[in-house]
Amino acid sequence: MAAIRSNHDGFGNETDKLEAKKRLGLRLKCARLDMNLKQEELADLMGISQAVVSNIENGLTTIDVPNLPLWATALNKPIMYFYEDESADWQQRAMDILRMFPENQIEFVLHMLKSMALSMHNLKG
Repeated sequence: MAAIRSNHDGFGNETDKLEAKKRLGLRLKCARLDMNLKQEELADLMGISQAVVSNIENGLTTIDVPNLPLWATALNKPIMYFYEDESADWQQRAMDILRMFPENQIEFVLHMLKSMALSMHNLKG
C-alpha cells in the first residue's frame, strides 16, 4: 500500500507547503486523466482507497518520497513529472523538491547537494 502523509513537517512555511501539495495534486490528476483512469481505477492499481487519491488530487495530503516510483509507474510518468513546474523559476522548483523531505532530513539533503556541486565544479576545472 502506498503511504501518504500530511505535510506538517518539512521545509518552508505552511502556505508554501499547501501550494506545493496543490500543485502535486493537479499534476497527479492530469497524469491520471492522460491515462483515461477514474480515481477508483487508479486506487485499485495502487492498492489504496479512492479517498486517498481524491485527497492527494485536492491537495489535502501528499505522496511520500519513497512511494513516488510506484505512482510514476502506475501513471507512466517520470518521477520528476510530479514536482517540476516548467513555469516556475529554478528557485521555486528547488524549494518544491526540498519540501518533499521531512525537516529532520533537510540538512543531510543540503549536504549531499553541496557535495555534488563541489564534485561537479572540480570536474570542470
